[in-house]
Amino acid sequence: MVIACNTVSSCGLQNLYDNFDFPIIDVITPGSVDAANVTVNGKIAVSGTNATINKGLYEKYIHDINPEIEVRSVAFTDLVPAIEDGHSLDDIGKEVIKKYIDDFGDFQYDTLVFGCTHYPLAKANFKKIFKEMGKDVFLVDPAHNTALKLKETLEKLDAFSDSKEGSIKFFTTSEPERFKKLAIEHTKLKKEQINPILVDLDLELKK
Repeated sequence: MVIACNTVSSCGLQNLYDNFDFPIIDVITPGSVDAANVTVNGKIAVSGTNATINKGLYEKYIHDINPEIEVRSVAFTDLVPAIEDGHSLDDIGKEVIKKYIDDFGDFQYDTLVFGCTHYPLAKANFKKIFKEMGKDVFLVDPAHNTALKLKETLEKLDAFSDSKEGSIKFFTTSEPERFKKLAIEHTKLKKEQINPILVDLDLELKK
């Protein structure tokens, strides 16, 4: 299982480890490793949701790797709603990002972690802002190392399929049509491949 969400990785990972015995891969561990490896000046900025930032796991994991690295975190509270409303690449989204970038103040970081899987969708706006600021910042998308960890895990389990065909199912807890629209915009999948199934989260949690 891949927990492809920083918030869930922050808040629910231990519970999953305690209740299941199959391999579970989170996104925070691979993202922390990547950030610790690429920083040159030892200063890392972390962006994320309120829950992810408040849990502080990026700081913990990065310091486990190298306690000398300085980490500062800022919750980009309004960025997920902006992206989901279609503003990942426009000026509205850019202004939202700039507001939170400014919260890092005079922290001279050379690496910024996308501590939410929505944020890479706005990567172009992050780059524009840093260029305008005259800052050279390496942007860490934890998805890259997470995919490598998944590949490594499947190889160890000898679990790769010989078939070149497969299927994918999408589940969402709200607004399946908006989910489909965003998925069409941001993936290479055809619209007929994206048929999200609406899940009643309250009902599922009672089971």
